[in-house]
Amino acid sequence: MDAPSTVDDSSMTRKISVSLKLPSEQHLNVLWNALLPETKRPTTVRSKVTLRKKQNTLIMQIYSTDTSALRATLNSYLQWMIVVNDVLKLMAKSI
Repeated sequence: MDAPSTVDDSSMTRKISVSLKLPSEQHLNVLWNALLPETKRPTTVRSKVTLRKKQNTLIMQIYSTDTSALRATLNSYLQWMIVVNDVLKLMAKSI
């Protein structure tokens, strides 16, 4: 199997930033730890994601070569965030 081709960062002309204010630093760290591995091993070379923490806020920036890749990447990360949030809610109920 051939290695995936790479895309130069200069071709990533689409960008979106998402800031998510979380209720606690613990929630922030759980979400951070869940999403960070996804940024290290992207499923496509058409998008790149960076994460930053600022107080209790997660700041995610998505860079993509085209609008379709941007939308698909955003949707994937939003779904992962929803799953993490649902798990945290279930854990809070069981305590």
